[in-house]
Amino acid sequence: MVNGKDNRPALKPAIIVVFGVTGDLAQRYLLPALYHLFKDNLLHEHTEIIGLTRQNLTAEDLFARVELCVNEIDKVCDPVALKAMQEKTHLLQFDPNTGEDYIKLLEDLNGTEEKHGQCMNRLYYLSIPPNIFKTTVQNLGQYGLNQSCQHGVADTRLLVEKPFGYDRTSAKELIAETGKVFREEQVFRIDHYLAKETV
Repeated sequence: MVNGKDNRPALKPAIIVVFGVTGDLAQRYLLPALYHLFKDNLLHEHTEIIGLTRQNLTAEDLFARVELCVNEIDKVCDPVALKAMQEKTHLLQFDPNTGEDYIKLLEDLNGTEEKHGQCMNRLYYLSIPPNIFKTTVQNLGQYGLNQSCQHGVADTRLLVEKPFGYDRTSAKELIAETGKVFREEQVFRIDHYLAKETV
């Protein structure tokens, strides 16, 4: 804040798609980090979270098993922030190897934008094992999920957590495959142990 003015860039509405939302990484780090973004009003009011999982779960089921407020002094969530996050989160049963599920995801993204009546940025957060990165990225491209929103222009980003492949060779291969689907400026590669702070 300078001269009484908030100089942060204007927040934009976004859809955050978490692949592997029921995994250890998402539950221990990513979801608590997102809770704090809600709590600190660092997300646009129309931001939504779509959690993808092979399991047949609802958002209520997910939140019942996640400790979102482990970093709070008393480990108690702020009720307003918690309610906001819960209302903005829904889950889809999703198999990254099944093409039909990518079609359903795209329909869900488009439906979310129609609900809010505006174009929204899209972030695909791959909180999944390295052995399915390649298939997932290829399917995102094949089914048009690497494009902008249907109503206009917005940013579509891919965030991949370390480990990025198994070794140097597999990492190079994954970078090459990702480059066939997403432009370099669309891709974020992030260190596994720094991710929660960066997010």
